Parts: sequence; C-alpha cells; structure tokens
Amino acid sequence: MAKDKIVLSDWEKTMHVKFPAGTEALGLMQLDERDRMVRLKVKMPAASWPEFLGSAPIDERDLTDKRRFFLGPDKDWWDPSKPPSVPTAQARLENGSILNIGVDQSNGKDAIVYLFWHET
Repeated sequence: MAKDKIVLSDWEKTMHVKFPAGTEALGLMQLDERDRMVRLKVKMPAASWPEFLGSAPIDERDLTDKRRFFLGPDKDWWDPSKPPSVPTAQARLENGSILNIGVDQSNGKDAIVYLFWHET
C-alpha cells in the first residue's frame, strides 16, 4: 500500500496503541486469509517513543533484541534484521490476537517502529 494512503488511526484500535503526533507511516502489508496479519512500519520522533510505548500493551522490561524473530523475515521495506538492534516484545491481546513491537533507535533522531499484529 502506498505510504500516503495509510491511515494510522485506522490501526490504533486493532493494535491497542496510540500513535503520537508526528508519526509517519513507512509501509503496511495486510494479509486477510483464514487468520489476518498486518505488518506496519512507522517513524516517529525519538522523543515520542516513551509516549507510544506507554500507550501499548507492551512492558518496556520485556523488550530485548533476542525476541527480534517475533517480527518475522525481511520482505521489501519490512527489514527488521537490518538495524544493529531492534528490541522486541510480544503482547497477547484481549481478543486472542498477538501484537509484536520492535524498535530501531540507532539514528538517535527517529524511532523506527515495527508492528506485527496477527490473529491466532
């Protein structure tokens, strides 16, 4: 999907997050088969990462690079294996779906956030 066609607020309820002002969509991949799956990559000011994390069902203490595999393999713009570190955590949501969140903060200015939501 073209970046300018992605409406982040459409995904807040599904993923149980709140995107801070200044968040920009970098890519969206959606698969609607038997179990739905969404990969969403966004960029936000690094200073907004704590606010975003506070809105998410993820405990900051669970973020570790050892869980980067939760984000799945690279494909086109979805490239969680490329940054030097992508601390990642997983949350089981009330409706039985799963949200994986990883963050690349290597450039200091922006946080690149990988959100991988799927039904089970």
